[in-house]
Amino acid sequence: MVPLSKVSRYTLLLTMLATWALVAHADSPNPSLQVTSRFIDLEPGLTLETLEQNWTDAEARTFHNMPQGSQLLPYKWFLHLEQPDNSHPFRLADHIRKLGYLPRIADDEGNPDGLPVGFTKDIAYANGEASLGLTCAACHTNQLNFNGQRS
Repeated sequence: MVPLSKVSRYTLLLTMLATWALVAHADSPNPSLQVTSRFIDLEPGLTLETLEQNWTDAEARTFHNMPQGSQLLPYKWFLHLEQPDNSHPFRLADHIRKLGYLPRIADDEGNPDGLPVGFTKDIAYANGEASLGLTCAACHTNQLNFNGQRS
């Protein structure tokens, strides 16, 4: 058995706690769970519940969209990028879900192109062209699935 790193143990603990919270409260209404969209693009028939974390949907949206200077590639390239095995857009919700990211619906308050959680239109290159970047939310925001619900 390979020993877990400190980060892996922390991630495992957080996952277990989140799973416990979801399972423990699956059958009864709980005021600490909120039903909210947060502009997440859900698969048909699923509902989204988030744990009360003492922040508003607006604050969550800021966390999901806050540029951090990562400049991965030109923004317009990402908007036109195709999936590797077909000509469909890379950023389609089903494809983004398969990659483990949370797709979102476009909104006028920080995400007009409907980028997945943690993907952002970041600072411009020297030539003034916008870039695509990742925020902390890309890796530190996820969902758990239980009885047809995602959290």
